[in-house]
Amino acid sequence: MAGRKSFDDSEVLQTALRIFIAKGYSSTSMRDIEKASRLSAGSLYFTFKNKRALFRQVMNHYLRHVVIGRIEAYLGHREFHKGVRAYFESTFTNKNYRKCGCLLTITSAEPGLDKAVARKIETGFKIIEEKFVEIVRRAQKNGEIDRRKDPALIAQHLFTSYQGLLVLVRFGKSNRYLKRATDAAITLLH
Repeated sequence: MAGRKSFDDSEVLQTALRIFIAKGYSSTSMRDIEKASRLSAGSLYFTFKNKRALFRQVMNHYLRHVVIGRIEAYLGHREFHKGVRAYFESTFTNKNYRKCGCLLTITSAEPGLDKAVARKIETGFKIIEEKFVEIVRRAQKNGEIDRRKDPALIAQHLFTSYQGLLVLVRFGKSNRYLKRATDAAITLLH
């Protein structure tokens, strides 16, 4: 039937996500996504308009399902220090995550990002940092962290440590090195 989509948008978003992670935003073309998804250019452009619009949808999907999902899975209901350790260590002990990396971190390191893409990355960073503030406040309420410490400052420490860890994972540092970096980040919280 003409005009009816014969593909699942979420499958295309997953395919595009893998390509954006592997090649980066700037080096990915709609042709790359067309080939990987086995869709025609017309179908892709009709549904997603252009690469920037597709990236926006990929990023929304990524933030909702990966970033927030990981934060809630690892930090949602655990003791603070154990949760942070599990969250950090999952970046290098989970083979799938280690193999792929973080779309936010990878894209943020690209030179000359257009403003719309940079804003989307900033939104993602803000979500992570706000989630860290939330769990720090909960840990303070539960007596796991001194209430006199600034939750925003602790969250910033966690965020920058986490982003640095993701870069080192992508670079291929050993699990031993990454575990020591995790230990250092957590030790500074006491």
